[in-house]
Amino acid sequence: MSVVASGANRLSEIAARMGLEATALSAPIDRLIRMNYLRREVPFGDSPKKSKKGVYRINDPLMDFYYTFIIPNMSSIGRGRKGFVMEEIQSGFNEYVGRHWEHLCREAISGNRVYGHRWTEASRWWGTAMTDNGPKSMEFDVVAESSDGSALLVGECKWTNPEIAAELHRKLLNKISCFPYAKGKKIVPVLFLKHEPKDLDSSSELLICYPQDIIKMAYGE
Repeated sequence: MSVVASGANRLSEIAARMGLEATALSAPIDRLIRMNYLRREVPFGDSPKKSKKGVYRINDPLMDFYYTFIIPNMSSIGRGRKGFVMEEIQSGFNEYVGRHWEHLCREAISGNRVYGHRWTEASRWWGTAMTDNGPKSMEFDVVAESSDGSALLVGECKWTNPEIAAELHRKLLNKISCFPYAKGKKIVPVLFLKHEPKDLDSSSELLICYPQDIIKMAYGE
């Protein structure tokens, strides 16, 4: 768990950090997944059973906090260095929350009827896409197909200070134009943001989802 929290998310990376063969980790990792401590993510469109691109994440936010911030700083905590530990937490807190914000957005969309469609299980997508300038590594935070297969929701998640929505939307559309799974689909681009954007006005038609919207989607409140 500590190795995954430190940024080793692929099986080969975890094995290398621990000085073990990857085959020796299959059973313990499967056990941690069954216990809901870890989850395995594969890119949208890949078969969970066959994909070799799977990455592992700590599933529970509290457990992730413990292994991300507490375990690495146990010696400082034992010496009473509270100021140092708080600085470490503050410096990495937005990144930590951002990971779980993305996951919560995907969970809220999965199986839900929003934006005119019911969506299947949402995933991340990462890989290489062909652009006008050649192949380029690309990633989408949220991708979900409608249950009838006609539409694709593609989203960008940000857990930072107020963003410029028009710029984020433009970049998202540019990436979507290169996304191989978008061909022939109705595209529903969504921004999942912590704060209301700086440039938002009443005439804006951008689809923007905030934390309070995610709570309503996830819990029906």
